[in-house]
Amino acid sequence: MSFQAVRAVFEAPVIDALAALDTPVPCYVDNQAFTVPDAGQEYATINLQFGATTTRVLSGNLENLRGSLVVECYTAKNTGPARSQEMITPVMQALNALNSCNGYEATGAVGWVGDMTGPAFFALAEAPFYMVRLSVSVSARYEEPTGGGTKRLTTRTVKLTNPTRKKRSDSALTKEVDLVTPVDGLKTQEDANKHFNDRIEKLEKTHDDTQGHNSGNY
Repeated sequence: MSFQAVRAVFEAPVIDALAALDTPVPCYVDNQAFTVPDAGQEYATINLQFGATTTRVLSGNLENLRGSLVVECYTAKNTGPARSQEMITPVMQALNALNSCNGYEATGAVGWVGDMTGPAFFALAEAPFYMVRLSVSVSARYEEPTGGGTKRLTTRTVKLTNPTRKKRSDSALTKEVDLVTPVDGLKTQEDANKHFNDRIEKLEKTHDDTQGHNSGNY
């Protein structure tokens, strides 16, 4: 379990999205010191709170991190909502993109976002700022590094015991093994493994979101 690694999964995309704007917006995370700027100077904050962190199973408690993420962006007051919408839109897109990835190699953690609430807009009464707030439910897991220092096991690092087709060596990797019948752009064993892994993770997410099984097209 690594809360810091999980934080990076959700905080990094938000910080990067705001930094990529035509006019970059500084973004501050929990317990990071900063001075509230003067009127007209934009900034953003990220607050991540953990809720349930384990799920009880027969053998004990299984790690299952869940929580909520709140992003608040501040822009000039009395200038309309356009700028605040420009700021929050790429943040929403970046967070949604987390659900299409297979992991976050830089930290060993992987995360998903659930339902989003907002963006909600507020003209602050006691400060010269117009604020937009986005609230997102999140879930994550962390995988301890292996002895060799690898954060996450992937099919690319797995050698086949009995490689077939396009046999380059007795220890061919899955990416070197051609499928007997390529289909839908899948050419190697690694492509096929990734395809089925993506489908399984999507099915598991649907199961979690609906609090029950919904097989859909599976």
